[in-house]
Amino acid sequence: MTVEGPFSEGPQDRILGREPTSQQPNNNEQTPVKEAPPTPSTGSADTPEKPHPVKRFFLAAWDLICEHWFILALGFAIGFAKAVPDFGRNGGWIAAQWTIKYGAVIIIFFLSGCSLKTKALLTAATRLHLHLFIQCICLVLTPAIGYGISRGLARTSMNEDLVNGLVVAMTMPTTISTNVVFTKQSGGNEAAALINAVVGNIIGIFVSPGWLYLYLKRSGQASYSDVIVQMAITIIAPLVVGQLVQYFGPDLVKKAQEYINFGKVGNVMIVLLVWNTFCNTFHKDIHLGAGSWVPMLFLEIGMFLPFTVMCLLLATFVPFKKLFSMDKPVLT
Repeated sequence: MTVEGPFSEGPQDRILGREPTSQQPNNNEQTPVKEAPPTPSTGSADTPEKPHPVKRFFLAAWDLICEHWFILALGFAIGFAKAVPDFGRNGGWIAAQWTIKYGAVIIIFFLSGCSLKTKALLTAATRLHLHLFIQCICLVLTPAIGYGISRGLARTSMNEDLVNGLVVAMTMPTTISTNVVFTKQSGGNEAAALINAVVGNIIGIFVSPGWLYLYLKRSGQASYSDVIVQMAITIIAPLVVGQLVQYFGPDLVKKAQEYINFGKVGNVMIVLLVWNTFCNTFHKDIHLGAGSWVPMLFLEIGMFLPFTVMCLLLATFVPFKKLFSMDKPVLT
């Protein structure tokens, strides 16, 4: 009969999960002791050293500037225009009526011509229902709303010329450059925005004077030929040249896009156009009381959200969506 000793493997060992006696270490042998993991200490090679608080501040400030550089650049442009209006005004130090008014716009539409596919432009041009919808908002609904707001402001102590200026601004067609650049930056349909802006500015030559006469009882004669020639030089010609460059040198365009951010260049051109506008304004040395321009400033800011919501609701309204579906989708 086999006798189980105190150190032999027995049933109780298997039940309790103990190791068999033959596998247990000998007490006379030295058992290696596992080393404890090193405690991380400040300044060790494995632990990244935290930057100095001053350095962290400048890094955070730089990140903020990079993220919101466009808004900051607009603020700087306005302040710089106030300080030195002769620098960027028309007829000033750099002849901005040519270098910026023409040069910046030409660059914007040349880059649009290089990046937009010809099929996308042609398809966007055929979206008649979309164009009709947008032009009704820009040249019919918006002027009517502007006139209604101005009638309310006319009963206050606000400067009359400033109130009339609001009507003028809201009866004018939208600016072509900002339409194209901001639509592209927001991931919208750049081709449709470009076609709409061009069409709206051509129609506006004839429609806007009519609204001004109806609302303000004032008439003005625009030089239609000058406007058409300016649009041909600053918009149509650069766009066509950009399309030709894209068609005959697609590799060149792709290579350029690797090194040049077309969207950022467009934003820089917008900043220059804003700078030129404010230089012209400050050069005229117009003085307004805070009781006039401060409420107007907040009114303009406050109008942004309601107009955005209005356009969103109209664009998603089922009957209009069905109307848009009748147009062919833009090819890209």
